[in-house]
Amino acid sequence: MKNQVILPLTHPVPAPLLTTADQRNLHRVERTLSLLAGGWLLYKSLKKMANFPVAGLQGIATSGFLFYRGATGEWPTYRGLNRLAGIPAAKAPTVILKVGS
Repeated sequence: MKNQVILPLTHPVPAPLLTTADQRNLHRVERTLSLLAGGWLLYKSLKKMANFPVAGLQGIATSGFLFYRGATGEWPTYRGLNRLAGIPAAKAPTVILKVGS
């Protein structure tokens, strides 16, 4: 009986710091939802600042990230996965390791 372990190979591709319009990796719907969620989270976090300052600051930081994501159309995780908006990630090559003989 053959025992095999299949592992995907990934090679991160360095990308420029700022992307051009055709290199955005978020769809328009994702960008809109990010902006709306960032606005809602900022509102809730500012209300929370008086009673829970640490939680309020965390919410403000997260809302800033959501605003950045919505305004630029870029998500670093997608860039690390080499994914552009509307284009599925390429199938990664695999390595087959035989366990036992």
